[in-house]
Amino acid sequence: MISVLHYFCMFIGSYLFKRWLKDFEVRTLTIVEVFLGLLCAPFTMLFVTRYNLIFGISDGFIIIFTDIIGDIFSMCLVVLPICVLFAKITPRNIEATCFALLAGLYNFKNSIRRYIGSSINNNFIGVSRDDMDNFWQLKVISLACSCLPLLFIFLLPTKAEVDIV
Repeated sequence: MISVLHYFCMFIGSYLFKRWLKDFEVRTLTIVEVFLGLLCAPFTMLFVTRYNLIFGISDGFIIIFTDIIGDIFSMCLVVLPICVLFAKITPRNIEATCFALLAGLYNFKNSIRRYIGSSINNNFIGVSRDDMDNFWQLKVISLACSCLPLLFIFLLPTKAEVDIV
């Protein structure tokens, strides 16, 4: 059921981007997405530490709010703007090659992210199925790493730079 909700939210994210966000700078949207992720982080920490139950917030609400709403923000603030940007800067007659390269890099990013996360856990934190006591530390590391794109934001071209190409 959550997968169906996830795909529905992808449609919502696409609509929001097309309707209101397509004219914004990609840099601005990326920065907004990082800060929205930071605003959602306390809810994730409540869930991980189980304090959400003390405050009367159900697990289902936390999961839907952080994962599904986060996916909508990610779709309309990062994924779609980056795809549009790449479509604009891709030279003619090599669109399929560029798309394959971008899809490959995206999949590579996901693989590397999982590997790095597993390495950090295995070498420093030690969370396992039987011992979840330090899981909150992994979430803090994840939160800190979610700010890393801000270090590379200057690499994204502005609208003026794209128009020159």
